[in-house]
This record gives sequence, structure tokens and C-alpha cells, in this order.
Amino acid sequence: MTRARLAIAAIAAIMVALTFRVVGFSTQPEQPPRPPMEQKPNTPAKELIEPAAEPDEKMFPDGVSHDFGFTARGVQLYHAFRIVNTTDKPLRILSVRVSMNRTLSVSSNKDVLQPNEEGKIELICYTNMFVGTKYSTVYVQTEGTKLLEHRFWTAAISRDDVAYSPDKLDFGKITRGKTPTAHVTVTVSGQPKLQVTKASSNSKFIEVQVKELDRDKSQAIFQVSAVVRNDIPAGELRTDVEITTNNPAMPKLLVPLSVSVELPK
Repeated sequence: MTRARLAIAAIAAIMVALTFRVVGFSTQPEQPPRPPMEQKPNTPAKELIEPAAEPDEKMFPDGVSHDFGFTARGVQLYHAFRIVNTTDKPLRILSVRVSMNRTLSVSSNKDVLQPNEEGKIELICYTNMFVGTKYSTVYVQTEGTKLLEHRFWTAAISRDDVAYSPDKLDFGKITRGKTPTAHVTVTVSGQPKLQVTKASSNSKFIEVQVKELDRDKSQAIFQVSAVVRNDIPAGELRTDVEITTNNPAMPKLLVPLSVSVELPK
């Protein structure tokens, strides 16, 4: 009788468990209901941002790519892409960004460009964050006759065997009519036969000279000097001094230059 009763009890327990499963009972504590998923309204087709076709040469007179070239690691490089509103309506610059890249920062100096007005997409490359070659893509969204996304491309090469002291030619604030001089010492390690064949500036208002300071079996040292011309216009100038070398693996080195020119009082 005992075995029969145990068998009956076991069968009863199985039936109870099956009943709970069928009707949806659970021994687990009841979970609070999840909030409904947020429903985002459908974006009208006219508001979709389209990738721009071939770059408009009149809209981007400097092109849409820039090679910063070679420079010493730790230097901050600057470049500005010009953008011109070639339409007869205001052009809004909605956003500028770099995708997944902390070595480059971008900004626009104007939010809206009136017809025929010019603006700048300004870039700063932080070479202390990488060694070797770094490629970046910049995205600029504009709204004129329609929404468009434009792409810009940059490249830079940061080298550990090159050092600048100081890290740029910085004149600070000067008065127009003055002709101050700034110097940077360039040290190239591991290339004792390196020669500088030319030094120049991207600005006609900056005159550049270079001379050799020292050389031994392990390095070559040069001094780069820049002079501001007395007819430089008032305002901010950010450019580069370009040093040409006899090494085809490192044909040019860039030294940043900045000056703020004020009118005499």
C-alpha cells in the first residue's frame, strides 16, 4: 500500500506542475511590464540628407582633400577648407564632424553663408596622438536648395625622429608695420646626411630663412627663421613654413606659424 500511495502522490505532483505550465502560472516573482518602445515619426523623404555628388569646384575652391605632410610628433597642424555659397539662397552649415577620430578636430567659422559669401571649415590635427600616417574623413552637412553631406579627406605623417623647439613659429600679437622674427630649431635624428634645400611659407607676407647649426654621426640640426613683412594686413594668420629636404622618404617638413596683427593706435 505504501508503494501505491507514493506512486499516486508522484503522479499527482506531475499533473499539478503541468497544469501550472499550461495556464501560465510561475513560481518566479512577477516582473513589471516593460514600457512600450518609443515610436519615432517617419522622416519625410525631402528631409533626408543626401551624399553630395562630385565636389563643386566653385563651392570648394581649395578642393576637398589636404595632405598635411611630414611633421614632428606633438605638433598641432592647422588647415582651413574654403566654402563659398554659389547659390542665390542662404546656405546653412548644419554640422561638421569627424567620424571615430580623436586626432582631428573640426569647426565652421560661420553658421550661415549668404549668396556669394565665403566661410571656412577649420581643422586642427593633433600629431601627439599617433605615429606614422593618419587618414581622416570630415563630414559637412549643408542646407540650401536641399540637404547635402560633403566629404573632405586629410592625411598627416607624425615622426618621432624629428623634433621642433619650440613646437611652432608663434609671433603672438604684433603691430602692423613691425617686422619681428621668430625662430624654431629643427633636429632630425638618425639622418646625419640630411640637407635642407629650400624653406618657404604659404603666405607671401612671411619671409623664411634656414641655416645649419650642427651635425654629427647621429643627427642634423637646423634653425628656421621667419620674418613678418611690414605690409601684412591686420587680422589672424595661421599658416605653415615648408622645409624641403634631400631625403625622398621625407621630402618636406611642416612647421606651423601663427601671428595676430593689430593696427597701430
